[in-house]
Amino acid sequence: MRPAEGDLGSVLGDLLMLVVLGGRERTESEWTELLESAGFTMRRVWDDPGLATVRGHSVIEAVVRQEADVSDAVRSGPPKAAAA
Repeated sequence: MRPAEGDLGSVLGDLLMLVVLGGRERTESEWTELLESAGFTMRRVWDDPGLATVRGHSVIEAVVRQEADVSDAVRSGPPKAAAA
């Protein structure tokens, strides 16, 4: 998809994060797993038709889990990768 006119700065910023900082795009299930490992629960993914169709962006709404749940997550550490 071609960037909108005048949007070159955004495209270059995205490329910079991907290449230099080791960023990557994540699926919804990957975001859920990442948030849960950090003590959050995903509530909803907001897809703004204006953003999602033009630039592929969404907003993730997450809340802090109850303290007992968070301490369990911290003790068990990050989720383990599935064996191939």
